[in-house]
Amino acid sequence: MQDTEYESILHQWLGMVTSAELAEIDGFVCGLVSRQGAPQQLCELLFADDAATADRLEQCRQAMELRHQQIATFGDVFEPLIEGDDSPLALQAASLATWCYGFLATLGDEQGLREYLSDESFESLQDIQAIRELDTEELNRDDEAAFSEVYEYVRVAVSLIFTDLAAASFIEEDETLH
Repeated sequence: MQDTEYESILHQWLGMVTSAELAEIDGFVCGLVSRQGAPQQLCELLFADDAATADRLEQCRQAMELRHQQIATFGDVFEPLIEGDDSPLALQAASLATWCYGFLATLGDEQGLREYLSDESFESLQDIQAIRELDTEELNRDDEAAFSEVYEYVRVAVSLIFTDLAAASFIEEDETLH
């Protein structure tokens, strides 16, 4: 991940968390950003009522803005925050599946999004759902090239979904998060 400011915000909220938890939270943030969600929604998702302070709300706004800038660039800037290349492939894949879970959890109902997504983006959304359920137990070094392709696919798919939803100005503030 290139943006240490973003990671710094996440660590301020959560202290030292596992990379799986970090991946899921980053997925939450990216899902909300993609559907034009509000920082208040992220704050409510991550913090108990007594911990949802004005400072935390501002940090949520900053985190979402940083991710928005990265996803909107539609280039090499956006990278899901998952286990690094120095980790075993099975752990990287599990982390990506967890990231996909977080992304889908805050993105919203698939059928509710259908009218806002192009056919290509809708298919990408369905593919992300399949990646979320990836069986990572059987992976080995021979699967590295395939994993790299799947990772790259997720990066592009998220950018496509974001672009379609931004173009449609999709805002559903009352939707209940999963």
